Amino acid sequence: FEWEVTDQVWDKVQEEWQELKEALQEKNPVHIEEEAGDVLFVLVNLFRRYSIEPECALHRANCKFRRRFAHVEDRVRQSGRPWDAFSLDELDSFWQEAKQIERQKENTDS
Repeated sequence: FEWEVTDQVWDKVQEEWQELKEALQEKNPVHIEEEAGDVLFVLVNLFRRYSIEPECALHRANCKFRRRFAHVEDRVRQSGRPWDAFSLDELDSFWQEAKQIERQKENTDS
């Protein structure tokens, strides 16, 4: 079946997200996986409404994550300190730095 308007798909996303949260509270791994699958399924339907190819979007997100995480790894390595010597805030600052570098590169490439 097909939703008539995109807002209905957004409503379904919210419904499935809530069902996943409830399943997580139940702590039943089979039910959690089932609900997680429902969330992914409805997101794919939403993406289709916006002409977004889900696999391409996921691939781009993975590439972006690897680039940014590599920057964090480089900064940790350059410091000479071990990973466990860094707070989450410090590591996040490296992550934010990577995002800023990407934005600057995008602006100079345009």
